[in-house]
Amino acid sequence: MHQGIIKLSHLLSLMGTELIITGMKTEMAQNSIQKENFANISIAFYSSVKEALKKIGK
Repeated sequence: MHQGIIKLSHLLSLMGTELIITGMKTEMAQNSIQKENFANISIAFYSSVKEALKKIGK
């Protein structure tokens, strides 16, 4: 799954779009960070859609 997120992020960036992930449980996010190197990838993680919309100004 982690590689899938990274590949999706790269594909979307080629199309000029940013990947935003919402609703990910804390345990899953921590597990993802431990298993993959997200240092060179710009993915925004938010706990809810409401929080993400507030951050992007919608």
